Amino acid sequence: RNYVEDVETTPIFRDEKPCCRSPREIMWKSVCIAAVGLAGVCHAVNPTGSVTPANSIMCLNWASTPKGIATNPGLVSPQDIAIDGAGNIFIVDSKTRELLRIDALTGETTVMLGGNVLQIPVGLTISPTHADLYIGDENSSTIWHLPCQTRNVNYCTVYHTTPLNITLADKVHPLGLQMDGDDHLYIADHNGHRVFKRDSTTLAMTVLMSAQNIGDTTNPFGPHDIAIDVSTHELLVTDSNNDDIWTLKCASSGLDSSGNSCDQYNPTPYKLALSGSASDIAMPSGIVTDLRSSIYVTGTKNGVVAEIKGNSSVDLLQASTLLPIQTPVSIAFDARPTAKNLYISDDTNGSSTHLYELTCSQLACVPLDDRYIKHILDGSCANTPVGSTCAVACAHGYTRNATTIGCTSSGWGTTGIACLNSSSPSSNSPAPAPGALPSDGPDAGVAVGVTVAVLIVAGVAVFLFIRHRQGKLVVKTSDYTPFGSTV
Repeated sequence: RNYVEDVETTPIFRDEKPCCRSPREIMWKSVCIAAVGLAGVCHAVNPTGSVTPANSIMCLNWASTPKGIATNPGLVSPQDIAIDGAGNIFIVDSKTRELLRIDALTGETTVMLGGNVLQIPVGLTISPTHADLYIGDENSSTIWHLPCQTRNVNYCTVYHTTPLNITLADKVHPLGLQMDGDDHLYIADHNGHRVFKRDSTTLAMTVLMSAQNIGDTTNPFGPHDIAIDVSTHELLVTDSNNDDIWTLKCASSGLDSSGNSCDQYNPTPYKLALSGSASDIAMPSGIVTDLRSSIYVTGTKNGVVAEIKGNSSVDLLQASTLLPIQTPVSIAFDARPTAKNLYISDDTNGSSTHLYELTCSQLACVPLDDRYIKHILDGSCANTPVGSTCAVACAHGYTRNATTIGCTSSGWGTTGIACLNSSSPSSNSPAPAPGALPSDGPDAGVAVGVTVAVLIVAGVAVFLFIRHRQGKLVVKTSDYTPFGSTV
């Protein structure tokens, strides 16, 4: 960081070392590569990932009152909820002993599994890769696997009719289930006071959280449900026995090579210290995250449905003039770009409605960054509603070639919009594409060649950068010694 000019240091995760990011990030790419080997100060992981319509749209405002969803057959004691990539809803009922599917288009309810298989179903999750369903039964200490007949699609048109019984090395009380992008299964074992990870390849069961790394709590650790932040791969776990929400981070070098899961977690979880109108959430049960690291939690005891951003919380039902939800148990998020709705199961005795939808009343595009337009002003155009436009703002002295950009139902309309290098011989040339070197400008330029030499002698690291440009030879050196540095 000391020898690259104008470098911004941005932590990828909250406890992680900074990453090299610079206006001339592409040109100085070799600096970061060398620094990784020498000091470990750079991180190659992009925390935001590739651009998709789903992660380009967010919910700006929620409806004030949830609306009920009727099912036939009706629900009696609903528990966990899951939603597939097409918006179809799956829910288990512990008293009717059923797994139900509610069609996203028609609203028709289908009983997928019944009492001939299920005894007291409580946990439910869906594979984000194959749409396979996993059902936790607390009475038989069983997790059932209902596979889809097709592969590599996040929704399923035809499931197999006979579920598979997953053999577990330990007896569990699978109150909450979750699955990551590599189909590793996470189990909240409520009565066993543990959180497991079951490897999809080796089938090995690993204890990730228990009294051994949780530490002292008022009551025994009671994990109820699990969520995974797809941006950071953190595990988020509700502890209904102690009114706590725990987070377990992926280790700095723990990311799987696929980028879809975490192979190694930090040894110690920590509790979220909440502020705001939902900070008093009692008996937290269901938990889910959206694609921008916001957390949603249900409080079974005091009827809270919390939205948590960082450590700030808001009760999404606080402003409602009608509060039909009294005992929220589970919560799920429809991540589709045209939806962004929350679904909540309610286990209130005697209620005629047990499933609710809290709709997103206003969709918006996420703030702009370099993934959308190279050299755009990071964070600009925040909170731009779908169907609106925003003024284009470029960073680092670059000039926009369009005055506005539109927010569409599938994200930003970036076609033909660029931030140009105003010092370039041709001001009509677009900004450098990813992987290319910048054009000649204030101190960048169309480089004909780049030579990087790294010499390490007796604890002294010497970096020599030679850039050959049209009619120019630029040499930059930096010597690092135990006694200081010179440029």
